Amino acid sequence: MQTLRDWSQAPASWWDERKAVQIADLQDAHHSSKKMDGFPVRLHMVSAVWNDTSLNELLLLTEASDTCLKLSFDPALASIQTRLHVGSRKDGHVRMIRTITRPMLLGLISAREVDSVVRDPAPLPDGSIIGGALGLQSPLLLKKIEQSQALQSLASQPPSSGKTRAIDHTSGYIFEPMDAGARSGSEAKGKWKVYYILLSEAGGGVPTWAAEKGVSKAIVDWFASARKEQHKMRGG
Repeated sequence: MQTLRDWSQAPASWWDERKAVQIADLQDAHHSSKKMDGFPVRLHMVSAVWNDTSLNELLLLTEASDTCLKLSFDPALASIQTRLHVGSRKDGHVRMIRTITRPMLLGLISAREVDSVVRDPAPLPDGSIIGGALGLQSPLLLKKIEQSQALQSLASQPPSSGKTRAIDHTSGYIFEPMDAGARSGSEAKGKWKVYYILLSEAGGGVPTWAAEKGVSKAIVDWFASARKEQHKMRGG
């Protein structure tokens, strides 16, 4: 989780590319990307400022569970299944989930199966909230896998029949409070800077350029769709 936070705070010069983007009525939106050693697809991050928003709303819009709200509005998601609770739920709410994505880019990228170990959002000392995931087959999770027979068994399984496996090496959301309202409790409305970070691998022989477009599109689509859903929740 600290790695995700470090990336979100990296200076603009650290990124290979950084550009302003227009997303719904969100403010100060930027898309950044960087080639990481050992990974075929670049690390992507989109950040934007959400005004008049509560922490509870952000948690609801980003939750990843079997019946989460995101399944109703995120165009990239078909289903999410919780397969295993790892360790004590009291200590971090760590779960293993399987996500089935929808086809993207007019079918150039077919539906994918993604197995991830997810840690639910938790506060950092600086007041930010962070929640993230590591891909079950990712080298970034190798040491943890070796410590759990259950995870070893799951990680060694082939993808489901007829499915293509993608690897979510690491991903996560960060909510950074920017005013007194955002720091006044989970129900209070205020200004939040939201980051969505994703380092993934499409698998299945998808060309790198297509995988790059797929990742950036999935992130931007979530921001736009989530903001629209927020307005819908309020009757707007």
